[in-house]
Amino acid sequence: MKTKKELIEFAKSCNAKVFKSWTLEKIRCEIAKSLKKDFGNAELVACHHEKFSRSYFWSPPTHASSRRKMEENENFEVEIELDGDKYHFISSVNCSCKNVYYASGFYVNGEKKNFRSWRKLQEKIQQKIQELSE
Repeated sequence: MKTKKELIEFAKSCNAKVFKSWTLEKIRCEIAKSLKKDFGNAELVACHHEKFSRSYFWSPPTHASSRRKMEENENFEVEIELDGDKYHFISSVNCSCKNVYYASGFYVNGEKKNFRSWRKLQEKIQQKIQELSE
């Protein structure tokens, strides 16, 4: 990407907020920050899913307040937009007195997908980062 116009188009595909008046270096920096943030969120989701996917066999916290705290900390959503596609992840952790239940949803443009789609997103982000450094 040599011209400012190409770089601005690339920024739009990465969902980075840039302005035409910025220098090339500032635009590259903003794109890199946006991609690194998205990659960090994607990595967080992957680690969370791998950690909780076998949680049914865990023993939950013994006190009710600890169980509610665990539920509060582990229920979250992440949205990432890249190349016009919207990736959405929903995590739901529920604790009973005897079990820990985990449910997750991976969505691409509103269509339910599996965890592999999230791995593909991570690969896409890494490719974008490599394209930016070229």
